[in-house]
Amino acid sequence: MSSALVATFVDRFVIASGWADGDILEPRDEIWHRRPINNYPGAPQRVVSAVVLYAIPIWKSASSSVTVLSIISDVRSRAFSLIELVVVVVILGVIGAIAVPRMSSFSANAKVHAAQANVNIVRSKVDETIALVGKPPTAIDATWFAGRQIPKNPFATASDPRQVQQVSGGASVTEPSIKTVEGRIAYWYNRDNGEFRARVPTRGSTAATLALYNTVNGTNLTSLSDTAKPVGSGGSIEVQLGG
Repeated sequence: MSSALVATFVDRFVIASGWADGDILEPRDEIWHRRPINNYPGAPQRVVSAVVLYAIPIWKSASSSVTVLSIISDVRSRAFSLIELVVVVVILGVIGAIAVPRMSSFSANAKVHAAQANVNIVRSKVDETIALVGKPPTAIDATWFAGRQIPKNPFATASDPRQVQQVSGGASVTEPSIKTVEGRIAYWYNRDNGEFRARVPTRGSTAATLALYNTVNGTNLTSLSDTAKPVGSGGSIEVQLGG
């Protein structure tokens, strides 16, 4: 509260209560009569009345005006204008439009690279066995790998992405008849020729699915039905490996 406001409060209080120099001033017919304070029976009531009628309104007026002005000043100094908010929203929208597709693309590419790496890891173990014993192993052995587990197929939708469908399909069969992973075992292996493949998810078109299959497995097929025979022909069996 400012000094001027304090002065106003004191003046109003003294005049209203009639309290001056230890006496009570009582206005009556616009003539001030001075009485000793101890002889004035209504002194306490007049003091209270003065506070209620003058002091409190002055205080409230000052407080409310100061508070409102300070709030308005504070809001104006800290708040953003509508144009600034619109600019911020537009910038965030542009960043989101650029970042979200890029993040999705990074995730998809990471899965492709992981699948390629895992296929190559398994193939290297198969090639080692062929070099040692002169023929492909009869099964993919989980103990060949770190943690005694077959590497995961990152595209697998089954409960176990380490499963391998192992068939005896003949030396001429190099690809599984079903190359997509939905509802199928994650990997395919032909023990007759040592060919190992990772199944991939279905894309928006047949061409896109085929391209993904070729990329992951390092093949150059022209159709999803290339070199395909029914799964299990020639006495095929399926076994589950991995943890």
